[in-house]
Amino acid sequence: MTGATTSFLSENKQNYNVSRQWSFNKNLPNLDSKFSHNETALMHFLQNVDVIKVHDEVINRAKKFCSDFFLEQEKISDFKTDSFHNKLQSGLGIEVNIYDHNNKDLIIAKGHLLQLFDDQVQVQISQNHFPADNLIQAFPVKQVALI
Repeated sequence: MTGATTSFLSENKQNYNVSRQWSFNKNLPNLDSKFSHNETALMHFLQNVDVIKVHDEVINRAKKFCSDFFLEQEKISDFKTDSFHNKLQSGLGIEVNIYDHNNKDLIIAKGHLLQLFDDQVQVQISQNHFPADNLIQAFPVKQVALI
């Protein structure tokens, strides 16, 4: 577990907020992601909530329970939960390597995995081999690996 708290708030039918507050000792920025579609917000929450080190089946059952409850409350009948990044999800808050998109042997940066967005991840850069003004950057999932 990352020592973070992830919250999912439905403000109204068009405003959803997923926030992540890191424990003080992680020294990582808290994150707020706003969504206008309930399904997108739910998927983001399920991809970024803390997971414990147990069998994937247990995690998937827990996610299904949460999503079924939310879908019932929101009256959503068609929702797919088959695109979770379980391997990277267990690495939230952990140091990762970012590889060059053309050369899988070339590390272009190191950082801490902050959150998952569909087929991308958001990383706080701690060490980089390229000029970067912004310490928080997004990379394709296939360029990121847990250390």
